[in-house]
Amino acid sequence: MNGRGVFLVFTILIAGSFAQFDRFRDFKNNVELRGRLPRGRGHASPCGQTRQVPVNLNSVSQEVMVAGRDLCVDLSRISPPGSKKVEAFDMNGGVNVIVTLEHTPIYTIAHIHSRNISRNAFDKKVMFQFMGEKGLLLSEAELHITVIWLSLDVDVDRDGVVDFDSPFKKSWKYGPDGHGAIVFANMDKDSLDPAKRFRDSDDDFVSNSNDILDLSEILVQTDGPSKIPEDYRLTLFMDDDSTPYARVFDGTGVKKLLNPVDKVAFIDYPGSFGVHEYLIEALSYPHRYFNGFLRLNLGLEKNGHLIFQDTVQFKVAPFLMTSNLLPPDIVFTSEGNGNALFIDQLEDFVVNQIGISVRSCPRNICKDDRWIQDQLEFGYAEVPHRTPMSVVLDSPRVNGLSTYADKAILGPDVGFVDYQYSGATELDYFGNLEVTPAVYANGTLYALGRIYYGNGNYPGWEGRQVSDALVGFLHAQVIQAPVELFSDWLFVGHVDEFMTIVPAPKSTLGFKVLFASPRLFYNILNDLLTTGFGDTLLFEDKPMSFYRGDAMLSVSEILDNDELYETNVKCMEYLDYNKAVILKDFGLQEDDIIEVPALYDTVMGRDNVLRVSGYFPNMVNVLVLNKEVVLPKPFGPVVRGIDVLENYVKNAVQDLGLETLFLDDWESYHVYDGDVHCGTNTRRKPHPFKWWNAQI
Repeated sequence: MNGRGVFLVFTILIAGSFAQFDRFRDFKNNVELRGRLPRGRGHASPCGQTRQVPVNLNSVSQEVMVAGRDLCVDLSRISPPGSKKVEAFDMNGGVNVIVTLEHTPIYTIAHIHSRNISRNAFDKKVMFQFMGEKGLLLSEAELHITVIWLSLDVDVDRDGVVDFDSPFKKSWKYGPDGHGAIVFANMDKDSLDPAKRFRDSDDDFVSNSNDILDLSEILVQTDGPSKIPEDYRLTLFMDDDSTPYARVFDGTGVKKLLNPVDKVAFIDYPGSFGVHEYLIEALSYPHRYFNGFLRLNLGLEKNGHLIFQDTVQFKVAPFLMTSNLLPPDIVFTSEGNGNALFIDQLEDFVVNQIGISVRSCPRNICKDDRWIQDQLEFGYAEVPHRTPMSVVLDSPRVNGLSTYADKAILGPDVGFVDYQYSGATELDYFGNLEVTPAVYANGTLYALGRIYYGNGNYPGWEGRQVSDALVGFLHAQVIQAPVELFSDWLFVGHVDEFMTIVPAPKSTLGFKVLFASPRLFYNILNDLLTTGFGDTLLFEDKPMSFYRGDAMLSVSEILDNDELYETNVKCMEYLDYNKAVILKDFGLQEDDIIEVPALYDTVMGRDNVLRVSGYFPNMVNVLVLNKEVVLPKPFGPVVRGIDVLENYVKNAVQDLGLETLFLDDWESYHVYDGDVHCGTNTRRKPHPFKWWNAQI
């Protein structure tokens, strides 16, 4: 062997003896005898996905390889004329690299493998020798290798600590035994500068130490010599689909490396046992064009060509809605013409009797826009081992409250998300967007509940539709898989006009659904008629919605109004359709639904389609605060000093273990086709269940 060292991989013979094969087997090499060495060169590279490196006869070639990532040498391309066999071995005695020869009728290639990290540049040496007849050495080539370790690492097991080279770092799995790194959409405002109105995601710098807490950690970890050759360099870059939605900084948050414009960053090689820290923020929640996954890559380039890539994946923490069962944090109202008394009474009850703060948008700011429920949807986002971020979703309404969220609510750990849709209708407003508590339906546990919203989806119905932008956003969050109901039969078109969810501590599910029922309303009035109260007045001295006339009618007058009755029969058809949907998709039983008396009257919609609105304040349109429920006073028939409608609902709700407060909202909200829920909004505390543990 010309004193060159010990064979690690044996000789391939043209027609040699098997005794020669047995002699090399004693050295425990890793190569099989494959046949004859091809004369000349092959037509294409046989290395497949393995990195191919060139070597030249009678010279020394140098390469850097990443430990565990093999190199491939196409020996058939350099074999000299007359070659009968080729030998390959580790010049250091077989302790640094493993070389395997592979032979086919067309190619002979060498696979080079090593996990032995270099301490000096090019300290691993492989020799290739080509022999002719009778073992005559024709030519040789040397390959000197520097073996380094490179790893891009993140918190894969969600314990708050970055994991070292996890095999799951570029994949995602839900569940308690799941894996995958998570990152905030950094859409709050941690800056203390009052002049700054932008979210942290809108600028390209990290504001302060609080802002850093909203970013997720990335480590580049290396081992090898203190330096790598100048023609090699490390890069960070995002996948093309991820680039618009993320920003990467150095570990201090001072230096910006990657963003939607700067797509590649060259970084220093950390050296022997080296670690460099980086930080990533997401710039968007998942939506219909973005699946919520961000892929970041560490690359090793040689002369500008990528020769190695390591990849990690983050999932953007979704926007999660909060159900009525979660503890309230702040109740929001908005001042408008004529609702001051209502707000005063509500604030007195909520602050002084329940102990929850109330924040009211001043009239000069909200410009008489009282519909704060339609404008905002409060939720939150959460990543492991960090404080959850409160998030407010802003609807596409263009009205007095349209700038309230970013001007008055956005702040530290309070994010703001909006979407714009030029064709938005009332169905895109957030009285039409609610979420259940945990439900088990169709074989799936929805631990954080299911979103529900109304649409124009009734068979044969043509009307308004919720925008694709909103529907796509809701579905992209995945966790609270949305359910679509039919609400376009209503003038405003919101689900909070016919149902709501209230706590029911004594029940199996822990909640009940209050569900509007004209059928129940007519049953109650028929009972009054048969017991001699046909002349009893309802809605005394109250105007109809939109001041279309006097609302006051007697029990008999309502029962004798065939047109009104037929309208409500049709409404019950739509309500029964919705009830069937929620029974199935929320996993409910009939006794999980509590019917609440309601009456609807026809109103011409803004699109010249005849729809309906509540004839009297809708008692499913309520504010739920722990075990307290604030409802609109119905001003129903009074018998022996008791409002029959109010008393019916009061008893039904109190039987659940709840307390009630009925407030007069007739001329402050109802005449404008809304009630208590429409005029209030509630920010609630996050759910204790961690969304990444969901069984999906």
